[in-house]
Amino acid sequence: MGMRVKLPGDRMAGEDVELTLTERAANVKPPYQRLLSDAIRGLGDQFGRDDIVDAQWRVVEPILDDATPVHQ
Repeated sequence: MGMRVKLPGDRMAGEDVELTLTERAANVKPPYQRLLSDAIRGLGDQFGRDDIVDAQWRVVEPILDDATPVHQ
């Protein structure tokens, strides 16, 4: 795949570059497989804590509940 990349500096000048795509490494899992594997093994790095999620909902919920009616 080719693209144009801006050169460093103030001038608006660029150069053409080639991007080379390669195969994924064999040990890299797709995102959902990684998420499920972590959940099965009990690793909580990918998940939010209950108290944090509740605090986030306390911020967002009033905005969602205060919906302005649609005017035609």
